[in-house]
Amino acid sequence: PTLSAYCELAEENVVFELLKIADSLHKKSSSRFDRCVLLAVIVFPIFERHIHILQKSGSPFHLGRIENEAYFIIEEFFSPFLEIPKRIVGTLAMVLTSQFRLRPQPQKPVRVKIPRISDFHLAVDFLYLESLYNPLLKSIHEPWKKALKKY
Repeated sequence: PTLSAYCELAEENVVFELLKIADSLHKKSSSRFDRCVLLAVIVFPIFERHIHILQKSGSPFHLGRIENEAYFIIEEFFSPFLEIPKRIVGTLAMVLTSQFRLRPQPQKPVRVKIPRISDFHLAVDFLYLESLYNPLLKSIHEPWKKALKKY
């Protein structure tokens, strides 16, 4: 049901455009995006809309609540047709949740501080991929990329 409701909207073109960008980057160089980043491309638009709908009724969520919602969306989205290993589910939830850490939220300043999460670079990779689609995100991606290089 989650997937069918989403496919009726015009926003699903974002997913296809991001996958095209990832494919063209893969063809140009030998670097590949991790599976979790590619799965995040598919799930993030639904997840972002889900969080914004829930937050309309009150104050912004803390990252723990956002992470719980990420696990919920991953389960709702993939369980009808795909079984994903727990490690990938955990990493995918981290990538989705981290987007709310990386991007400025209303009433909260962004602190560019790399958390002690081994796969955090995947969240920055996803932000890079989105910044190629949406140039407004380039200014957000650059400080995180610099901080990640120092880390």
